[in-house]
Amino acid sequence: MFSKTAKTPAKPPVKFDAAPAPLAADPAAQRKAPRAASLISENITIEGNVTGEGEVHIDGVVRGDVRVGKLTVGETGHIEGGVYAEAIEAR
Repeated sequence: MFSKTAKTPAKPPVKFDAAPAPLAADPAAQRKAPRAASLISENITIEGNVTGEGEVHIDGVVRGDVRVGKLTVGETGHIEGGVYAEAIEAR
């Protein structure tokens, strides 16, 4: 009824001599996806500076300097301050 069960010997630990090879980088993953332009819509007023490297579309009012990569000012857009951009489009 009560009997000792035979113990199985423990397996020795596995040793690794070298680190695994790094995964190859996917070139498609490294490319930056295009970003949508930030929009300041017609019924928005910003009091302060707007800065960034991306694209900004202004249909509202900005009371302050605008420093961005690409700036589009729509028909209802208005900026009361300095404008610094790599590309500017006025509609």
